[in-house]
Amino acid sequence: MADILDVLCTTEYDPELQCVITVWHGYASSNQFRAICERALDLVKKHEVKKGISDNRGMKNIAVADQEWVMKDYLPRVLATGYHTSATIVPTDHYAQMTLKELSSKIDDSIVQQKFFKTMNEARTWIKTV
Repeated sequence: MADILDVLCTTEYDPELQCVITVWHGYASSNQFRAICERALDLVKKHEVKKGISDNRGMKNIAVADQEWVMKDYLPRVLATGYHTSATIVPTDHYAQMTLKELSSKIDDSIVQQKFFKTMNEARTWIKTV
């Protein structure tokens, strides 16, 4: 499954920005979506990063069960690491846009500073200032 995960989403640590960057390339099943999220969390822990960039232009909609999993399971574990800043590049898929904005609206701004961008360059520039 690791090979298909690399095709669906690249996840890496950027030492210059001291953040984890995920770049979505397509639709992921529930198991794949969760495995990719776990990969990102592993990198956050390994490098003790507090911020990240998620390029969601290639992302497709997130299933309702996975949205609930993100809010109830994944997010608390990410926040427990001290993670506090997220730059999000908006998906091109309309439904993914709506889902991502809905999820983001449920996150307390005093806990995670979030900002939305159209390009990776804009996100990288902003994340350097945080």
